[in-house]
Amino acid sequence: MPQERLLIVEDEPDLRQIFVDILNTDGYDISTAHDGETAIQMLSENTYDLSLIDLYLPKADGFQVLAHL
Repeated sequence: MPQERLLIVEDEPDLRQIFVDILNTDGYDISTAHDGETAIQMLSENTYDLSLIDLYLPKADGFQVLAHL
């Protein structure tokens, strides 16, 4: 059975790592982005089952990321 793929978009490194640590223990395939621009690029190139997106991000905010989706 394939793993669910998650994208975590969070500019705060400590908070991003907390999400990764918690979700890794549940066996998810996790990718991360530290700004909205990177998230948009990743979403254009890959498919994710779920994206957790901070709304206040550098380069492109979470609303722009959501509009891309």
